[in-house]
Amino acid sequence: MKLHSASSVLLPTVHPTPSALHQVNRAFHAALTHPHLLARIFRLKFDSGAIARRAYTPHAPDLAAQLVSWCHALRVIRTGDVFHEDAEDALLRAWMMMLENDGKNRSQLEWAGVEAFVEAWVVGRLYEDAGLNAGWPRDSPGNACAVWLVWLFTTREKLVAEPPAKRELIVSLLLPFVLVPYRYASSHAPPAHYTLPISSQPDTVSLPGSMPTHHGPYPIYPNAVVLPHHFGSVPDISLPLITTAAKLVYFSRREVVPFGIPPHLPENREEALQRGVEGPTKEDMREVNGYMGARMGDRVVWNWDLGNREVHEAPLSLIPSSTSRLPPPPEDYSTLFDADWWRHRLCGDAYLPRPKILPGYTYTPGSLSGQWQGRLLIPSEMASRNLLLNAHNPQGGLSEMGMEVTTQPVFMRLFEHFALGEEDAVPSSSSGTRSMHVPSGHEDQEGKLVTEHDGGEGMRNAWFPGRIGGVSFSPLPPTSYDAHDRDRVRIRTDYQTRSGPEWVYETFDNEKKSAHREETCERCRKRLDVLEKVRREEREEEERSVGLGSGSGSSSPREEDEEDEDEEEVRPLNLQFEMEGDQNPDGSLLFVDRTRRTHGRAWVPECVPGVGGVCVSGRTDRRHALAWNAYTFYGRVRPWDGLVGILRMARYPAVNHVLFYGYIVNGRNFVGNWRVASADPMQPCWESAFVMSKREV
Repeated sequence: MKLHSASSVLLPTVHPTPSALHQVNRAFHAALTHPHLLARIFRLKFDSGAIARRAYTPHAPDLAAQLVSWCHALRVIRTGDVFHEDAEDALLRAWMMMLENDGKNRSQLEWAGVEAFVEAWVVGRLYEDAGLNAGWPRDSPGNACAVWLVWLFTTREKLVAEPPAKRELIVSLLLPFVLVPYRYASSHAPPAHYTLPISSQPDTVSLPGSMPTHHGPYPIYPNAVVLPHHFGSVPDISLPLITTAAKLVYFSRREVVPFGIPPHLPENREEALQRGVEGPTKEDMREVNGYMGARMGDRVVWNWDLGNREVHEAPLSLIPSSTSRLPPPPEDYSTLFDADWWRHRLCGDAYLPRPKILPGYTYTPGSLSGQWQGRLLIPSEMASRNLLLNAHNPQGGLSEMGMEVTTQPVFMRLFEHFALGEEDAVPSSSSGTRSMHVPSGHEDQEGKLVTEHDGGEGMRNAWFPGRIGGVSFSPLPPTSYDAHDRDRVRIRTDYQTRSGPEWVYETFDNEKKSAHREETCERCRKRLDVLEKVRREEREEEERSVGLGSGSGSSSPREEDEEDEDEEEVRPLNLQFEMEGDQNPDGSLLFVDRTRRTHGRAWVPECVPGVGGVCVSGRTDRRHALAWNAYTFYGRVRPWDGLVGILRMARYPAVNHVLFYGYIVNGRNFVGNWRVASADPMQPCWESAFVMSKREV
């Protein structure tokens, strides 16, 4: 009965914290610290669906320890003191809570006052120690998590109500992370690499090397990894890219003020044709102003009175009348962050090898298919070069006026294609390189085609082998009369060479069935082999346990969790992590946390068609082409971390080939940088930011 008595004391309270447990009568102390009770409280207060989906089913001690951790973070945030000794750790916990939010986590953070807390951090601590860093803000864990939380808690109501002075302050503080790509990392590994980790590259590919610049080594190889206690395990978590969040925050604030519409423009395309005028019309300008490139996430909270989740969908525009052709958010909202989560879990160090069977995927097939709209920044090339040659932050701070920044709309209609298996995927540029001394397009002594090697694995050509702009996508006739089968395309890396290599890919269509078959898929076979091995080992462990005289075998932690929680003898929970001693080579003690695995042994995700190799093709729709120029696109998705590289080609451009590279964030925003494709991949060049969001599937 002790557990039920304790439950009646604590469970009606929405926001209890473990510190409150010590204020209750000591007679209840043992019951109040029982892991089963604390696990109940955790499930009442926080979300646990994401960890169960991504890694393992947490046991009662795991939930109890997480309750202590997250409640401490909430208490720190609740103080409002950004100089608290645990403030940086609280920001990390809050960011992780938002990656797992299904309603309750966000509600708890809003109750704690996280929005005011992170804004106070950005204003008061973002430029901490900037005087020791040539006047530039640091890319620190606290700064990165704070800027990400600013974005994750941005809503339409907040943007509309934000005073202009406050908006300009936030923009000016974050501008270095947006406009200085050679100082702050924009990807978890430089886009000069396609084959990762680096330890898996062939011997003929030179090892990476950064050149010194006034702003530090370039390309930038980030390796910032933290080891937080998380539901009983200690996973490696790479810190979020502060540049990605800064771009989203920047563009969201700039999109509040619409583009001005010059009065001399034709009203629509019909009038433009009658007047013989090319370029955008007033109707085109209204369309640009009507949709946000930096689309905010939905506000998913928990209604404590009704005991259910409430979803306040984010609009595509600040204009209330705008409508969306996108599907509604999923019931388990945190699934939108699954690819982001695995990117942080698996991509902390470009040098470290990875498991043969990955526990999750860094890219969700189908994410790129659809109509995308956004904006890109174009700073003056001369101003960018001058900044590159000066290590110090300009006098008075970096400014859009000083960089002569202009903004340009960008439209892409993209089609996603994927290989049914890794063996069917287009190789990277380095895959065909056997001898660096054989001219491009010739064959070596083994008769293997040698492609152009630019030190960037074909980065100039969006990671395709061959010359820049030479890739073609041609539709193939259907293989059957079934209208529900997906279409196929033929990919050639040089459309002028009909006899060259080609690959057949399937075009993504969520309403049609894939040709992927489990019985013929190598990845599926490996997955089944792993599952069978785990089951065999579990059976052997159970047999050994029975043989040792335990009768029916020792119960698992999960089985123990399901036992009667009303047992009379209640043991208190030790809230400190147990440690076991070991020795370093010098004889000193080495302490290792006794924790569970970061994911279950049998936690092998289902094979997803497309993870073997994703390519993308696209164009601008005719009405957008008439207004903003006609472009064609093609590119690839880097399997290691889901980095998207897309080459843009124009018929009448000032710069013919432009490379876009970035990540799909929260399943709806495409965020990154554009750069001149012909530039050396290993050196800084004319480059700046873009943000797009999907308007329709």
